[in-house]
Amino acid sequence: MSLSRHALVALLVAAVATVAGIAVWTNGRVDLGLRLEASDGVVRVADVTPDGIAARAGVLPGQVAVFLQTVDGVQVSGSQVRHEITGETIDSGEPLSTTIRLPDEAVDEQAISVIELGYDDGSQVFSGMQLARDEWVRTLLEASWLIVVGLAVGAVTWFALSRGAAGDVGRAEASVMGMAVATPLVIMPAVIAGTAQGIAGGYLAAGAAALVVGSALAGHHPERGWQRTGRISAVILLALTALLVVRYLSAPALSVDMRGQIAALVTATGLVPALIAAGAASQLRDRASLVSLGLLPGVVGSVIAISGINLLPLLVVAALLGWQLLPIRRLATMVAPFAPARPAVASGELLAPPDRAMTERRDIVALLIGALAVVVGAAQENAWALLFGLFFGGLAAYALRRGFLGEGWTDAAAPIGVAIAIPIFMLPPGFPAFDGRTAAVLAALAALVVAHLIAWRHPDPTWRGRLFVGAVLLAGFALLQARFEGGEPGLIFIGIVPLVPAIGLLATSDGPSGSASVGRLETLLVAATPGIAMLAMVNGPGVLILLAWFAAVLVWRRFTLAPLLGIAQRTQQQLDLAVAAAEQERARLAADLHDDALQELTGLVRRLDAAGDAESAEMARGVAERLRGITSDLRLPLLDDLGAGPALEWLVARVRPMAGGEVRLERSDPSRPPSAVELAVFRVAQEALANAMKHGKAPITVRYHVDEAGHVSLTVDDAGPGIDLKAAEGALASGHLGMANMQQRAEQIGALLNVRAWPTGGTHVGLEWRPQ
Repeated sequence: MSLSRHALVALLVAAVATVAGIAVWTNGRVDLGLRLEASDGVVRVADVTPDGIAARAGVLPGQVAVFLQTVDGVQVSGSQVRHEITGETIDSGEPLSTTIRLPDEAVDEQAISVIELGYDDGSQVFSGMQLARDEWVRTLLEASWLIVVGLAVGAVTWFALSRGAAGDVGRAEASVMGMAVATPLVIMPAVIAGTAQGIAGGYLAAGAAALVVGSALAGHHPERGWQRTGRISAVILLALTALLVVRYLSAPALSVDMRGQIAALVTATGLVPALIAAGAASQLRDRASLVSLGLLPGVVGSVIAISGINLLPLLVVAALLGWQLLPIRRLATMVAPFAPARPAVASGELLAPPDRAMTERRDIVALLIGALAVVVGAAQENAWALLFGLFFGGLAAYALRRGFLGEGWTDAAAPIGVAIAIPIFMLPPGFPAFDGRTAAVLAALAALVVAHLIAWRHPDPTWRGRLFVGAVLLAGFALLQARFEGGEPGLIFIGIVPLVPAIGLLATSDGPSGSASVGRLETLLVAATPGIAMLAMVNGPGVLILLAWFAAVLVWRRFTLAPLLGIAQRTQQQLDLAVAAAEQERARLAADLHDDALQELTGLVRRLDAAGDAESAEMARGVAERLRGITSDLRLPLLDDLGAGPALEWLVARVRPMAGGEVRLERSDPSRPPSAVELAVFRVAQEALANAMKHGKAPITVRYHVDEAGHVSLTVDDAGPGIDLKAAEGALASGHLGMANMQQRAEQIGALLNVRAWPTGGTHVGLEWRPQ
């Protein structure tokens, strides 16, 4: 098997790390990582090496050496006498005290065998902790299993990727990824030994592995310029990592803690080039695979900052590899096993229809965030929080997918379920002291998924990106608040992130009346739910507020809105029956006229022609033509057979000779809407043309349009003086039955009818219908 250049470099880095780890392990020497100084007759800790053994044991500068023994067995003593106060008590309950002589001679760190540290108030010494070199040597000698674990994890990673766990990208970089994952683990003995060189070597080895991974993944971008950009970015990030490591380890007296920043830079070294390459991938799964592979070195390298093996990084590695073995599309629909979300609009007709591909991508992102939250929540060791989170999140997702808020919000199941579950996952004892780190990031990501869901419902594509960028900026501000201010301010800002696109969506100019009001309420409900869930992380009644919110929504939807919607539905059904009866009566009249009156008139015309009465025969023919026109108006077979478009062409051609000018039809109808909609369109156009010829003047323009989403629009414009705006309000009272008929037709199909006069003259009649 031939190795690529990146694989050879990764092999070299892993080999050096392994040799360093084995060399330190076989040497068996540790550095306690502290420096002593003698002053005023006592020995104090002057400095502590960041991430060293003393720092890990909790030693702080300024502590006093109560007991000090050198490696040759000599106990260092002094002239000053103090009382040592211990935590043990006698029968009276008072702590025990003994007379001791404090060491007054500082020895070199390498000469220390045992040191006990405490605090001195001038007359008494309060004992603290003890560091014994032999114990840490034993810990180091037992660290051989870390090297074995590193090699095993690397081998498993290589095997999984080479068998296609991450597709073609993972298969191509299997060797690189396997060695990069093993590197931070095999060098862990050098880190455990506690020397500044070993700690620095651990960070830089993890950064070098991330650099190789980032460079390899950048090569999957099709353009050389972007490949070079990704690799240069990785080199710059590694250089910054090295500078930060030097500054961290040379900082005096633990003045700063840069472990998080260093770990973030190591992660970014592999992730940034992966993101650049992912931007050019055509398939969503390839993009996700690139991002997952870019995260692996940083995730494993986090054990360096922890200075020991923690199961959480290994669990995250398993998740980053394991998700790619799952049937993601099937998993995304497991939230609702009965049916996938169907593209539809919300009940208020306020929203743009969801895009199926966008919905699937959003579901995948939400589920990945939820899986990461499960891992983080599991580390808190509270199974009840995980169970409750899964229950409430799953319940909300199931209800949405089953149509609790209507078919327009079925695609919100996964984002809302995850947004509800994450705050509950983070409820182990002690967690509500919100530190603005891991939990804040997860909560903000879940809120951003919901914000994206709402923003992409805006009917104007230009505003979608703007609203989402606004949500991202607010989320960033919320994370800063949570990080530096902590507690409730950060939670509040994270909770209102989805409200940014919701407010923009509700500010659209679409009509707020009728079912649109319901759509606006549903939009607010979806946007507010993540914020209500965030309150669960606040001390006190947070969980109770969440439960009360669920109860209020249930009451509103099932016991208030549902009966009203039922009444509206029954009213609509009655209206449908009335219109259907009217159309049936029209058809009966048309059949009677055609079969009786027209047949008799045709016979009369023949007899008059035979009798030579040409004038009477011509009059009879005129009456017959008028009856045929009335019959066609009552029932038009062309509308049933070919649709509204051809029927409008027939109608325009029929009225053109009587209009006294140009009558033009512009149509674009690649598909046919439901028959009831076509009938309403034709009848409204028929009435509008009749009014235009009677009250207006040519030119008259009819426009009929059906788009890909099934939206139907009809407009009729003339050049007359313009309709009186009060005529529409008092149509029935003033005898304008045509206006009332058009309004009735629009209401029957749930469409919007707009009749107005142009400022420069002319009347505009518009009909807008969207699929329910």
